[in-house]
Amino acid sequence: MLQIKSDDFSQLNAIRMEEEDCKCICKWMYEVPYHIYNWPSWEELVHQQREFADPQIRQHQYYAVKTKNQQLVAYFQLFPLHNTIRLAIFVHPSLLNNGVGKQACLLAIKQAKLDFCLPYIDLEVATWNKRAIHVYEQVGFQIEDEYKLYIPALQHDETVYNMVYKK
Repeated sequence: MLQIKSDDFSQLNAIRMEEEDCKCICKWMYEVPYHIYNWPSWEELVHQQREFADPQIRQHQYYAVKTKNQQLVAYFQLFPLHNTIRLAIFVHPSLLNNGVGKQACLLAIKQAKLDFCLPYIDLEVATWNKRAIHVYEQVGFQIEDEYKLYIPALQHDETVYNMVYKK
């Protein structure tokens, strides 16, 4: 469990994700129902060259969110689509419900605007994930659509909202 003072959350920074960050993230274990966000082992991801285990994808899409003391507290992905940047934001399992998600989301929005000149920022979130939906609404996202999305970790479809940044 990370031991971080609440005042450290106001001083978070987003930096390009490094391999060591990836190895740490693969050890994060979320409880049910958030377990769908657990990654396989680092070795398995490297073998598959999947997501942040692929150095090219990591360099162009992934950011680590760290405290001033370089503790990894969250990460996000900025995935370019046609006219949109799609965000995916994840907070360390032991730091949920204390403001890190909101700060990470604000950093992701800022970074998306810096990195890309696209008119829209959006994200997908499971309809049951009320905690995340509340955070996204606080920073300016609004629900635009609802649809089924295949979740590999569950091996079935999950109903998700597409939320679009409106500020």
